Amino acid sequence: PNPGRAISIRVESTLVAKHTAENFDISTLSWVKSEIDETLKQARIALEAYVEDQDETESLETCITYLHQVSGTLRMVLLSGAARFAEELEACAKGMLEEKVERTDANFETLMSAILQLPNYLEGLQSGRVDNPMVLLPLMNELRPLRGAKRLSEAVFFTPDMDVKAPGHPHPKAPPIQEAIPKLRPYLQSALLNIIRGNNLHKSLQALEMVFGKLMPVARTAHFRQWVWISAGYVDGILKKDIPLNKQTKTALGRLEQIIRNVGAQGEEKLGSALLHDMARPLLYQIAKTDDHPGIIREIKEAFELHRFMPRDAGMRNAMS
Repeated sequence: PNPGRAISIRVESTLVAKHTAENFDISTLSWVKSEIDETLKQARIALEAYVEDQDETESLETCITYLHQVSGTLRMVLLSGAARFAEELEACAKGMLEEKVERTDANFETLMSAILQLPNYLEGLQSGRVDNPMVLLPLMNELRPLRGAKRLSEAVFFTPDMDVKAPGHPHPKAPPIQEAIPKLRPYLQSALLNIIRGNNLHKSLQALEMVFGKLMPVARTAHFRQWVWISAGYVDGILKKDIPLNKQTKTALGRLEQIIRNVGAQGEEKLGSALLHDMARPLLYQIAKTDDHPGIIREIKEAFELHRFMPRDAGMRNAMS
């Protein structure tokens, strides 16, 4: 018989009823949790059997099969973070089978410990915690080097909803943005030059805030307004010293100037939403890591629900306990 097949059949038959969008439904997890736990238990038993007799590779192959079915089931119930973790477990076990991971007691123990953590994580989800792979990242980064894979950064799993709209509306009597930008660019360029040179930093950052404040009323497309809003929050984070003013930050500020220059030359409509979202996402990630200051930072955090992506959140710190 095919291990885990019963889970797949039952999940497939209920997904239509349980999900109307790409969102995790706790009732579906509750329905399959016990069977996932049993499949993971069988994976552990198979791994233990292989550790006892490493000439018998069939036990390791069975373990891999069980882990593969767990990851597939988790994908079907829209638990992408947990599914990614199960895929890392499977990849580690495959690496052992293919002799790409050393078959040492320490490595067997690392894999076994990681398998044991997945039921705890799922129990946390049943208690109302968010499916956040960042919580599982330390364990993933213990497994990946065993097979020669690079460690993953938190940013890899940072996937906020980029359809969030900036607050407010364009001013009905605002001039076209291509008229406003030439008046603002001298302030922008002067501020950036001072920041790069390390001169008058506080005053220069305030000048950047002013520029973005002036852009909001004249920005008309939803994606450009969102980018301006996020950029203003990013600058505010630097001003509050939550985002360090280093070489990487200065490079990011230079990119903001490039976008504004392009809009001044071509207009907002020429910049697609995908480009601006790609530019805004790293800024959002830095904002997510800041303290919860009142004002624009808090507004952005709440609108994008950035607390969901930060393991240091109180609920997430306990997700593996």
